[in-house]
Amino acid sequence: MALVGVTEASRITGKSRATIYRKMKQGELSYAKDGETEMQLDISELIRVFGPLVATSEASLRQKNEAPCNSDEAAGFSEFAALETQLAETQKRLEVMEQLLQAKESHIQDLRQAMFLLEHKQSTPVAPEIPPRQGFFKRLFG
Repeated sequence: MALVGVTEASRITGKSRATIYRKMKQGELSYAKDGETEMQLDISELIRVFGPLVATSEASLRQKNEAPCNSDEAAGFSEFAALETQLAETQKRLEVMEQLLQAKESHIQDLRQAMFLLEHKQSTPVAPEIPPRQGFFKRLFG
C-alpha cells in the first residue's frame, strides 16, 4: 500500500489539486490523515477513482531512474492494479448484495409470521340463526 500526498497525487493522476480535494470532500476518494494537516492517499484509491495513472514527465523520469523494468513488468503492474480495482468494486457490490439479501430474508420472515397469525386465528363460534316464531308456525300450519 503506497501512500502519497495530495501534490504527488495531483502529479501522477494529471488532475489538479482542487479536483483531488473536491473528490475527497465528496467522499469519492478515501484518504488517511498523517498528523493534523497532511493527507495521505493510497495509489490504489487514485487508480480506482481516476483510472490508469498518467505520470507527468518528472514522475516518469524518476520511476525510470529508480526502478528500471522491462515492458512485461510494467504490463504486469498495470494488470495487477486493474485487477485490484476490480476486486475492490466486486467486494463493494458483494456487501450491497448481502445487505439486500438480509433485508429480503427479514421481509420474508415478517410475512411468514403474519401468515401464521392469520391462519391460526381462533374463530368465534357463530350461533345458528333462529327463525322468528311467526314464520315457524306459518311454515308448520301454513
